[in-house]
Order: sequence, then C-alpha cells, then structure tokens
Amino acid sequence: MTERNPILRRLSHSLKQSKGFWQSPKKEKNLAKRVGGRTTSASGSKGEKGDVRKVGIARLEHKITERKSFSVTREMVEKIVNASIACEEIAAIVVEFIDGVTGKSEGELAIIPIDDLIRLLQDDSK
Repeated sequence: MTERNPILRRLSHSLKQSKGFWQSPKKEKNLAKRVGGRTTSASGSKGEKGDVRKVGIARLEHKITERKSFSVTREMVEKIVNASIACEEIAAIVVEFIDGVTGKSEGELAIIPIDDLIRLLQDDSK
C-alpha cells in the first residue's frame, strides 16, 4: 500500500530521518545568532551558498552528525570556498556532533582553509 501511495511513502521516509535532520534549521539559526550573522534562505540551495553568512566576514556550511566521525569531501570544501572567495569572506564548515537520543550537542568543530587561519592569526597579532 505505501509503495503506491506517494503521501504515505514520503511520510514513511520522513519518519526515518535522523535527529540531526529535524534539528538542523534550529541549530543553523542558533549558529547564526552566535556569530552575529543570518541564515540563508533554503539553506543555500538557491543563489546564495552556505547555511549561515556574516556578510563581508564569513560564510558557514553547518553539518550535524550523530556518528562518531564525519567525512569532509573536496566537493563540500570547494563549494563553500568558491562561494566565499568572490566576497572575500572566510569559508568554514562547522561540524556539530550530537547525541542520537537526546539531540544535545556534544561539541562543534570549525574547519577552515589554512590561508584563512593564517590571515586570522596575522590580523590578531596587529
């Protein structure tokens, strides 16, 4: 029955989504507030790439996982870096590890290109 009914098939699929999937919009909004930026519409799937942006400063891609590890691909890096270069913004991929049962954050890590890290460290020493 569910195979033929598209509504039931979609509902069945959505019930299998992880805690991170359901919490993602809320977590992105929280990240935007903490960095003094804003969330991008449709999580960057339209013209503006990235999930969170502080215009002229940084563009962030937010990832959530319940697993013990998370793989960052070249494609992920290239997408956020290419979008940030044109605006001279710092590109970052923020990985948040959450508890699979409670959904509570167990830590976050920001991954940025080494050139951006060097620039930040040099700016800080002035």
